[in-house]
Amino acid sequence: MAVAETLLSLAAQTSQDFEVVVLVDKAGDAEIGDFEDLVESFEGAFSVRVRVVGLGDDGSRSPMSAGVEAAQGTFVSVIDPDDVVFAHWVESFAIAAANNDGRVLRATVATQHFSISSDRGRRAYTSIDRPRCLWPGPFDVLGHLDNTPGPIFGLAIPRSALVGWCPPLGTSDLQLEDWAIVLTSALSCGVTETGEVTYLRRLIGDEWDSSKPLDDASVDEARRTIVSRLDQRDVTMPAGTLQTLKTQADENRALRTEVGSLRAELDQAKGESDRLVSSRADASRQVEEMRGSASWRLSKPVRIAGRLARQLRPRR
Repeated sequence: MAVAETLLSLAAQTSQDFEVVVLVDKAGDAEIGDFEDLVESFEGAFSVRVRVVGLGDDGSRSPMSAGVEAAQGTFVSVIDPDDVVFAHWVESFAIAAANNDGRVLRATVATQHFSISSDRGRRAYTSIDRPRCLWPGPFDVLGHLDNTPGPIFGLAIPRSALVGWCPPLGTSDLQLEDWAIVLTSALSCGVTETGEVTYLRRLIGDEWDSSKPLDDASVDEARRTIVSRLDQRDVTMPAGTLQTLKTQADENRALRTEVGSLRAELDQAKGESDRLVSSRADASRQVEEMRGSASWRLSKPVRIAGRLARQLRPRR
């Protein structure tokens, strides 16, 4: 099982002040029993703090909702079964929480691509590239509002902010759900950076990655719902957000002024174009009137003679 290495990284934490809830999606009793056997294979002081929770066969329960319901701690963090955390993951959160009670704690997530092979019946990971920190921080609340730039992994969210959580729009898209959770909790609680790289996101082949774009229609619908919900409450902005909003307001004002000038120039150019078109129409009408006049018809032999004279003139 891939989750074995994840559990091993948790068992090796320098601080053991945490619990683990293993969520098993669409699994029957046999599958849940396999996970329980895996947990029991660890040392007792660790295994007694690990619980296995099944989500049922119909997929109707949100993993976050089920995990929050089962959790008992002050903060909730999400770990993917293919990923691992570094030994100071819990400790760095505990240090940050000591002076930031009730705020979302954010560690830096490293991302690395792997291929999978089988080694004597066991799952073996082979790295394809070096680890990269795609979302180093600080947390950009406006960036999250515009798009989905960062994963939920690496966050410790106050459990009180997640009680009663339900996915927006009833969607089963976990990426959209993660986006909604991150944005909602960050604006409700505020964000504190730990400044530590403590999480390794192990991506297998082309598997889902939160850095990949989502369907535009889904994103727009989810964004409208999230903004509508947040607009009904007071929100907490991270430090520096007001200056960013001020800068954006100044830029918007300058753009509006520039757009106004461009529209005035466009109207002037359109007026000039209309005048040229009108002048051309007048000239064409005058030519047609001249060609239809009696003098034009009577002078036709003279014009023909002049043209023939030019053609018969000897060349020098």
